[in-house]
Amino acid sequence: MVRAWWSSYQFIGIPSFVLAGKLKALKQDLKKLNLEVCGHIDDQKSTLLEELQELEGKEILGDNSGEVLLRKGTIVANLDRILLSEEILWRQKSKTLWLKEDDKCKKFFHKVANSHRHNNAIESLHSGSQVLSFPPELENHIVHYYETFLSETVSWRLKLDALSFEAIDSQTVSVLDRPFDEEEIYK
Repeated sequence: MVRAWWSSYQFIGIPSFVLAGKLKALKQDLKKLNLEVCGHIDDQKSTLLEELQELEGKEILGDNSGEVLLRKGTIVANLDRILLSEEILWRQKSKTLWLKEDDKCKKFFHKVANSHRHNNAIESLHSGSQVLSFPPELENHIVHYYETFLSETVSWRLKLDALSFEAIDSQTVSVLDRPFDEEEIYK
């Protein structure tokens, strides 16, 4: 089919123009074929979701017949297939976009990263009445600040000696300490 389409396209000009024209025409024909065979994925997905919701409503009302369950299984399988197709489509679109925009993307990324580095830089710091702007001074001041901030200055801690806690008996301890078996995992 593709070969027949390809040979039916008639373009006149230099080879690169002919190739570009044939590729554009083939793309349009493939899009038409895809719509005829597969239809719109979004429409199919919304239709299946509505039907699934309707069947789940019937299940809630107590209609658990084999026909309802069979139809629900078919819908879920079709929905999984459509979601996989949609995921593949988005992956392909993002890959093509990445290939088209690759150089622009790198340039943009580095611009943003450099601007963030510039915005996050500490060029000067007010410490009391003093303004620090020399990098080693800034570094020493920041390190000293966090060392004092994070060090423990309180000499006492809350003690829990006066509180009484219920203890568990030795039988419960042995049950909690024993290794688990496969049956417990699958329950």
